[in-house]
Amino acid sequence: MCDLSDVLTCCRMASTIIQVYLKQVLESFFHLQSQVRMCALEVVVLILRQGLVHPVQVLPFHIHCYCYYCPLNS
Repeated sequence: MCDLSDVLTCCRMASTIIQVYLKQVLESFFHLQSQVRMCALEVVVLILRQGLVHPVQVLPFHIHCYCYYCPLNS
């Protein structure tokens, strides 16, 4: 059975791992293939829902993704 310290350790480890790879995930928003951009968006949404990073870290990339690839801007 897990106690609270085990859960907190696991959460810290997950957050640390995400911090290491966050830059590469966010850079995927600039990929030419839309499938890669959609996967990056799904990963970021999952990360934010779990509270592993602060939303301010991903906001500029999210704005770019929406503004640049929005069909209304075509």
